[in-house]
Amino acid sequence: MRVVKPRKKSLLWRLALVALSVYVVVALVQLQLQLNEDQQRLDEMNERLEEQSNINAMLEDKLKNTDEHLEQQARKQGLAKPGETILVEIPSE
Repeated sequence: MRVVKPRKKSLLWRLALVALSVYVVVALVQLQLQLNEDQQRLDEMNERLEEQSNINAMLEDKLKNTDEHLEQQARKQGLAKPGETILVEIPSE
């Protein structure tokens, strides 16, 4: 006579393996979604950084040009730098 072993342990192990597999798949999907989200945020931040860098470059150019502009305006008003002599042409009649 042959003794038949119950398969309860085998079924329990299979269910545990399936549950673990489902958990791993769900965890991987969540991590991938989080990674995609973080990559999108990184792209947005890089875009903002580039825009801010462009704004900073424009402001630096304006600052350099502001000094030149102020000097031109001062010269139009007859002002001079220290040590300069202003010559005014008087038209003859």
